[in-house]
Amino acid sequence: EDYISAAGGTKKQADTDRIYVIRADGSVMLPNNSFWFSRKSKPLEPSDTIVVPIDTDYLDGLSTLTSATQILYQIGVAWSAIKD
Repeated sequence: EDYISAAGGTKKQADTDRIYVIRADGSVMLPNNSFWFSRKSKPLEPSDTIVVPIDTDYLDGLSTLTSATQILYQIGVAWSAIKD
């Protein structure tokens, strides 16, 4: 968490339950059910990468409004074309 905070933190779209680390050697460190960096886990090394995936279920208000507006516009254009 300290490393993520130092990098600017996460955004609303972040899936913080699925954060993982890709080690410099290519191995992947997944969080265990206890603490992220327990005494048994290796500390982060230079060139390790912390990956915070995007939550694909996240919908913000602007995206929803944009989609709804586009649908209404297309319905209006179709109605106008059919009406004339």
